[in-house]
Amino acid sequence: MPLKIRCPHCHRVLVAEDAASGQQKLCPACKQAFMVPRAEDLPRLSSRDAPLPERRQCPRCKTEVGPSTRYCPKCPTDLRTGQLLPWSQRIRYIRWQTWVGAAVGLIALVIMAVVSVQWLGGGEQAVESRFQPFARSTHSETELPERLLNAANRDERWSVLTELKVHEPGIALAVATALRESLVSGERTWNIDQNRRAAIDLLARNAHQHANDLPGWLAVLYELGSGDALYPSAVRARALFGDTSVAGELVELWLAAQRRLLLLERIRSVADRDEDVGTAVAVGTAQADVAYLAHGLRALVMNDEKLVFDALCERYWDTWQWLGQDAGDAYADAVFELARTDEASLTFRPEDVREPRDVLKRVAERATPRARAAAALVIGRRGPQYRSLARRICDTLGALLPECVPVDQQRMTWTISSLRGRIFGAALAAHPLDVREQEIAAAWKWAHPDQTPALAGPVPQPPVLDYLAVTPQRQLEQELLNQLDSGWDAVDEVSDGWRWQRLGCAPTLGDLLNPAQQEPDRVRLVLAMIVVAEHNCQQYRPQLELWRDAVDQPEWLRGLAYCTLGSLDAQSDDALSGWPVGLMLGDTAAFGIDAPPWEFFGRVIAAGGNTARRVLRDSAATDLTPAVRTKLLEAARRAAERVPSQAP
Repeated sequence: MPLKIRCPHCHRVLVAEDAASGQQKLCPACKQAFMVPRAEDLPRLSSRDAPLPERRQCPRCKTEVGPSTRYCPKCPTDLRTGQLLPWSQRIRYIRWQTWVGAAVGLIALVIMAVVSVQWLGGGEQAVESRFQPFARSTHSETELPERLLNAANRDERWSVLTELKVHEPGIALAVATALRESLVSGERTWNIDQNRRAAIDLLARNAHQHANDLPGWLAVLYELGSGDALYPSAVRARALFGDTSVAGELVELWLAAQRRLLLLERIRSVADRDEDVGTAVAVGTAQADVAYLAHGLRALVMNDEKLVFDALCERYWDTWQWLGQDAGDAYADAVFELARTDEASLTFRPEDVREPRDVLKRVAERATPRARAAAALVIGRRGPQYRSLARRICDTLGALLPECVPVDQQRMTWTISSLRGRIFGAALAAHPLDVREQEIAAAWKWAHPDQTPALAGPVPQPPVLDYLAVTPQRQLEQELLNQLDSGWDAVDEVSDGWRWQRLGCAPTLGDLLNPAQQEPDRVRLVLAMIVVAEHNCQQYRPQLELWRDAVDQPEWLRGLAYCTLGSLDAQSDDALSGWPVGLMLGDTAAFGIDAPPWEFFGRVIAAGGNTARRVLRDSAATDLTPAVRTKLLEAARRAAERVPSQAP
């Protein structure tokens, strides 16, 4: 039966369980230790026979205290010595109400001091010197536009724009008139063009408040032809005015800016000039140009998105020839980001991914075959959780094969093969132009089993390279991979060399993980999985999923691919693969001979950190025996404690 006792230090009434009898406990109120009495040791006296407790008083403040109290709760004073407690102990006995009162008083004193200083010093200041945030400009409506268009430099231009901020909606008509007169004058310098660009952007910002004046403003912008330096600003402004006829021109301008940005980023990465100021400025300017034109494209999307995204997906295949592209991935990222909402957010919102998915899904349902194939690839690239949608689009692409021209049949066959993991030839083609007639016929037969393929004509031939430039990084990768010819013993050294040379998630890993390999080099394949896990290369998840499901491969290989997916899950805090549910390794007796040693499984799992090891240890939804699970956990522990070899 619980005991109701009183703390001997602060007299707080407490309830002690039977198990606490005779034990030393801390009072939750004063944090002082005391011994909980036993029930059998307590005197059992009736209220009439109970002796009156001994009355004690604090020698300093005369406050009545309990018979076993050591400190006065009011002073506080040590009742045994009659001395005040040291400050280090006395602070603990100050009530929270006292602290609150002191804080309120201190704040009040600070406020009074600030008010006094302001009051005493304010009498010496003139009234005119006080800040007036919304003071009206003393300039006329014609003077400000003229000052903007005649600004001598950037600082003067920014000064006028700052002054115009408050008056933009009302002064936009005067700016349009001044811009028309400035264009008629014909004088052209770089600084004057910057002034005119600022005026065009001002009109674009205030278009929604001047719907009746837009025809006149558009007439001014129509005068700026494609060879004019102000042409990009004029096209963007027309898009913000709601002129959908400008969609094709704006798409071409955005593509040119995007191509320039990818080229500069590629140069910076190859030259390793991250700290070079000139390179950083060039990349930053290109990024600003892309964002500037993207604002106009998003305005067109609000009126009719098919004018924009159908055209962008049509041009996807042309971007494979751009320097800086990696199999269309960089352009796919740019299109996906363009489909997002224009509202910036610091927190993740589901609609940030759903909206681009829905836009691209509509393209895949209505556009031309080549645009549909591009939309499916963009979804598969940026939305791994929507791979089922990409595969459904592939089914519709198969139905359209007979209606396409040969070059589109190449692209659609390559798309189906990439997203569905189907091999229509000897191996998965690395480029759409590598697809040949027999592969198109195999895809046709897959989509239309009851039809005989009837190709429309010869397909375009793949490009022939007269010269092949190999970067030092690619040469180093090949040198490391050549060391794997000696077997499993070289994997540790090669993976350590990969880390020391900072090769990271290189495109070579994609070649090693190509699921179209009928008889893969399993040593290189295991190395690729270890590198992917240790460098958190999330972009190779699709290939790993296909290796996990490859029924024609050994069970240990499928299990290692599954463990690699689990490691990526742990590093991204997301259980996309469901690992380790259904994990199987088959016959583990051959590990280290015909299969990789346990250490390689341990390295993959250890890359996922404590999260991966905890999930493997606690999950019961696996087909592993306790002995195999223990070996995996021990291998992961050893891998986590492993010291890599020195750099070559």
